[in-house]
Formats: sequence, structure tokens, C-alpha cells
Amino acid sequence: MPLLGRKHHSEGEPFGRRVSELGSQVTNRRKRGDKHIGLADGARRSQLGPDNLEGSKKERYEKYQGNIPLEDEEKYVRSKVENRPMILVLIGYYTALKIFLLYLISWSSIVTCALSVGLTIHWYTILVERSAAGTFVAIGMDWVILGFAVVTPLSLSVNMSFRRRERALIEISKFRSFAFQLLLSHAVWDWEKGGGKANVPGIDWVAHTDEVLTELICIGDELCRFLTLPSTSRSRHRMTRAGRREAARTAEVA
Repeated sequence: MPLLGRKHHSEGEPFGRRVSELGSQVTNRRKRGDKHIGLADGARRSQLGPDNLEGSKKERYEKYQGNIPLEDEEKYVRSKVENRPMILVLIGYYTALKIFLLYLISWSSIVTCALSVGLTIHWYTILVERSAAGTFVAIGMDWVILGFAVVTPLSLSVNMSFRRRERALIEISKFRSFAFQLLLSHAVWDWEKGGGKANVPGIDWVAHTDEVLTELICIGDELCRFLTLPSTSRSRHRMTRAGRREAARTAEVA
């Protein structure tokens, strides 16, 4: 019986050739990922040995003798984020053009554009001929259909973006509420069986509550650090080399 999730080769097919084919498929997939996706570069960079480090990474490695603090890494990542408005505008237009050329130019899009232009020219020619012959009849356009086609996608996109933000705020408020209730449970909850907390030997419940509060503050601080890291989900982080490097640096410290 073949293993679950793994394709078994036929009896006459050499196992070595099958392994070679799988290896070439993985290599091609990695090449495509490095070209357009590229976030795996962050994991690759975090696993490099001291002899393979380059540039500022190598300098900071030597400065801290191989133990680079996370705060320094995070500070370096934030300092390397592109924040110049004019440069971001140019990169945005370049990224949009690249996405358009790579993913939106296909046979279906070409045929659709050709049909749209061709039918428009065709009906325009017919209307000109009828107008010259005196048989033209004015036709009113239903602007409700056009307005529906334009306004609906815009309103849906705005609603989706605000819905995502609202969900994020709700989840953060849930985390705050759960943390508060967890602290209260360790601080004031008691039980009747066996005399409760007062009869538990060797436990300082005030110190225990302080330790719980410290851990919860550490968890909240780490969550805040993670959520305030630079964004890595914009199109320039996938389609440009500088953007992929920026996303890789952020993924390395995330």
C-alpha cells in the first residue's frame, strides 16, 4: 500500500529517475519562489553560518561576538524600511506595471480587450452610417447600470478593509480581557475544600500573582512588538528585489 500523500512509482519506472524528477520540480519551484515570492529568504538568512554572512549582518555578528540581541536586529530592520514618499510612489507604479505585465496579460484578457474595442468601433460605424442616412434614432443610456457597476466594487472593497480592521481590534480586546481575567483568577479566586489558599503550604500567593502579572506583561510586550513590525504584505515586497530583502529582514526577526 502506498504511503498517504505520496505518489508511488510504477513497477517498471526506475526509482532514481523518479527522485531526479522530484528534485528538478522542487528546484524549479524554489526558483519561481525566489523570483516573485521570496519570503523564504528570511528563513534562509536566519540559518546561515558565520562564514556565510555578508555586509552589515557580518559586522553586527562580529560586534556582538555571535550573539546579536533581538532589540538590535529589530532596530536595524526598522531603520532599513523605505519611508520616502516619492520613492514609494515610484516603486508602487513600477510594481503595478510589473504585476500587470506578468499576471494580467493573457490570451483571455487580450481577446476580451479586442472584442471590446472591436464591438465599440463596429457600433460607432453603424451609428455614423445611420446618422448620415437620416435613420438614426436617439437612444438613452441607463446610468443606473453603470453606477451600479462602478460604485458596488468600491463600496465592497472599503467595507472589506474596515471589516478586517474591526476584527483585528476585536481580537486585541479579547486578548486584553482574557489576560485580565487570568490575572484575577490567580489573584482572588479561592476554593472551600481543604481550607482554600490559606492552607496551601510553601506558596506565597502575592509573589505568585506578581509572577503571573510579569508573564502577562511580557506576553503583551512581545505581541505589541510583533504587531508593530514593518509590513511585509505589500506588492513591492513580492515583486521587487529591494522589497523582498526588506520583507526577509522583517521575517527574520518576527
